[in-house]
Amino acid sequence: MQSIEHLPTADHFIAHAQKMRDLLNLFPRGVDRLLLVIDPADPPEAALVMVLQLAQHWYPQITLLHGGKLRSSDRALGKSDRDHLVDLLCFGWELKNHYSDVSTSRHIMQSWRQLLAEASERKADLILIPWEPAAGLQRPGFAPLDTGDCSLPCPIVILTAADADWPNDNIDIELLSN
Repeated sequence: MQSIEHLPTADHFIAHAQKMRDLLNLFPRGVDRLLLVIDPADPPEAALVMVLQLAQHWYPQITLLHGGKLRSSDRALGKSDRDHLVDLLCFGWELKNHYSDVSTSRHIMQSWRQLLAEASERKADLILIPWEPAAGLQRPGFAPLDTGDCSLPCPIVILTAADADWPNDNIDIELLSN
């Protein structure tokens, strides 16, 4: 892993970030199109606070994606996809009370391949994923996951808990070659 201070130029990478400062350092010019992958049944408050702070700095168009099936064990039993989409729409309206440029995807992410395709279709500049939905993401890249020949359409940042163990308090970066 490389710290941000020694990061070569790359358009596509996976990074773990804990603090607002980490994201501002990774993207000093900001991003225009941000995909936020969440499970609205259990949205991580710290990640949402960070997204709203980023919105004040970058003014991006934020698209909410339901990431509940990326970790199938966390899906509420007995709820239909329609119920999950209603949860996402309600959450989106709540978020719009704080930031107006929010849209929601009408798809529940079934796989990492679908997530990457959605990001590519929406021409996303960044995918933000709180640690909980990203728990299945393994290194290097997406090798253990069913992504076929998909490459990363944009950087992915996994928002981790503040109590995570980080060497030298640096951002954890992994560069991927496409």
